[in-house]
Amino acid sequence: MKKVLVVDDFASVRIYHSNLIRHMGYVAIEAADGDAASKILSSTDIDLVLLDLYMPNKDGRSVIETLGQGSRRKPPVIVITSESERFGSNQLSTLPVQSVISKPVRPAALKEAIMLAIGNN
Repeated sequence: MKKVLVVDDFASVRIYHSNLIRHMGYVAIEAADGDAASKILSSTDIDLVLLDLYMPNKDGRSVIETLGQGSRRKPPVIVITSESERFGSNQLSTLPVQSVISKPVRPAALKEAIMLAIGNN
């Protein structure tokens, strides 16, 4: 089964996204911030990362910058953010990510983005 890392500092958001992912037949692994995500990415083969940009400790942008370092492969990233207006669409378009989804996430939009990024399980 393909593994999806869900990174968000709000537990309710992580649970919501993880439940959608499990319903699609993938394994959901959760991280509460960028530090936890980086530890998981350095020790586990992950097929896709769903990543919030603004989190305590290490933000999503820092996680993106360190992806692929070390021996693990670089999984595709889907950014999920409520801060797209604050961050600016121009800056978001320069991130090396598969897609950007605004919160609150519509299940159909998330499913479509995941299918485009990693296909069927």
